[in-house]
Amino acid sequence: MVRTVTESFDADGNGNNDSVKTTVIDNAGKLTATSNYYSTGGVLESAYTSTLSGDGLTRTYSTDRNADTQAELYTTDTTVLGNDGYVTRTVAHSKVTLGVGKGATTTYTALGKEEYLTNNNGLYSLSKLDLDGDNVFDFATEARHAASCELQRLFPALRQ
Repeated sequence: MVRTVTESFDADGNGNNDSVKTTVIDNAGKLTATSNYYSTGGVLESAYTSTLSGDGLTRTYSTDRNADTQAELYTTDTTVLGNDGYVTRTVAHSKVTLGVGKGATTTYTALGKEEYLTNNNGLYSLSKLDLDGDNVFDFATEARHAASCELQRLFPALRQ
């Protein structure tokens, strides 16, 4: 059964909605939330949409800054659960450019990427950032939590 909830808000009391948020949960459990923002005259100015997959591992975010029904900014947030217990989360930010004319294509230009890796006991993590979308990580931070060293000394089975 598809479930839908709509919330409207008239902040200035002029009788026109300033924002309308619609949340839909489909039969597969996918959640889609759309927020529309309106001018005082009731004209759509911008829209923001987010989705969450039924398994909770994939999220998307899109922003339509000029209300032309085409998102200019797009983000994907994907979590992968490895068989070895490691969790990898990748967040990719893109700019969307629409093609013009017959046969034109829409392109996604990478703006940046974040990648996070955590081991199965949570005592090791690696964070990497690509700040300019060139698929080369500009910064990386690796953390071995202090408790990890002591735990590995006491319990050799925790060593990876």
